Amino acid sequence: MDHSEHSVQIVATEHGIADLRGRSPCERACLIIENCAHPDFRDELKGYLEMVEGGHTPTTPLSRSTDFLRGCMVGGVSFPCYGKTPI
Repeated sequence: MDHSEHSVQIVATEHGIADLRGRSPCERACLIIENCAHPDFRDELKGYLEMVEGGHTPTTPLSRSTDFLRGCMVGGVSFPCYGKTPI
């Protein structure tokens, strides 16, 4: 099932729950990273959020997101880990 970013109210993963109701896009991203992302990947995701100055938007230069993804490539599979070995 696909949802727009605005229709998602709560995200739950094995790492936690993020209540996104009433939050700005930047606040939503921070909550998801802090509460739902795997701990091994949080620093990289926070770094990306800082790099795109508070949030990835349609006006974010494409080069910033592709640079991030290029740095995440491990053995032909994309992992946000900058050299960490996937489990």
